[in-house]
Amino acid sequence: LVVAAGRGVLGGLEKVKSFADTLGAELCASRGLVDLGAMPYSAQVGLTGRTVSPRVYIAVGISGAVHHTCAIENAGTVIAVNPDPNARIFAYADYGIAEEF
Repeated sequence: LVVAAGRGVLGGLEKVKSFADTLGAELCASRGLVDLGAMPYSAQVGLTGRTVSPRVYIAVGISGAVHHTCAIENAGTVIAVNPDPNARIFAYADYGIAEEF
């Protein structure tokens, strides 16, 4: 189980960390969040980061740029939470929630 945080949760990153801890999930990040210095590069998922293939991938505040989604192609179920109902991640996700986290 992986919970990945994107730039969209910068102000609420502690809440996402707590959520991941509650689930016993690995916490990862998008390049945008890493570039802002909020998460270490070792946590980055994407074309310039690492590839992951968990049974469940929960993307929180991630827009869904192709350089990110190409690194989660082998994930089982993808769940996206994003306040923008038009975010690209929803086209990729199995389940989506258009809401603030």
